This record gives sequence, C-alpha cells and structure tokens, in this order.
Amino acid sequence: MADINISDRLSQEKQTITIKEGVTFEVDCSAETMIKAQEKFKAGADLNTMFEIIDLLLVEENALEIIKGMKLKAKHIETIVLAIMAQVQEIPFEEMEKRFRENTAE
Repeated sequence: MADINISDRLSQEKQTITIKEGVTFEVDCSAETMIKAQEKFKAGADLNTMFEIIDLLLVEENALEIIKGMKLKAKHIETIVLAIMAQVQEIPFEEMEKRFRENTAE
C-alpha cells in the first residue's frame, strides 16, 4: 500500500489573540488542553471559571496576571475567553460568540 501523507493537514501554526496593541498571547490548542477547557466552559461561565480557562489556555506564564492587571469589566473577560475558545476550536470569533449566546439563552 502506498504512503498517505497527511503532514500538510496537521499544521502546527501558532494561534494567538491580541487584546490590545502590543499585548498578544499564544493559545494552547492541543487536544488535551482543549478538552479540559471545554469541560470547564460547559460547567459554567462564572468569572472564576473564565479566569481558569484563560490560565489554562494561554501559553505565557503571566498572561492571567497581565489580564487581571488591566482591570477589565466582566464582559471584556468573557470576550477574551470567547476569542481563546474560537482559536482552540478553529472557528471564527463571531461563530463562537453566536454559540455562546445560544447556549446561555437556554
């Protein structure tokens, strides 16, 4: 049987989110980390859970402290988490936002 080369389908390109000019974080999109984050996300979207997801999925060690130091509104923290989850699931931010709204409307 001939070799099936899927190397081009397994890209390891870095996924990032930019919060403001000069503040960009790499997102850990590995399957294992994604599963952990999805479990947390499904369990509830309170502020502490959102901070846990940020800490889990952003690669930089001090990312959560930087974000907390920005003194953002809860709505902004939610937006950051949605952007991170969009990167993890490889979907547009708008699609992730729509899914979140549909799930919280139930």
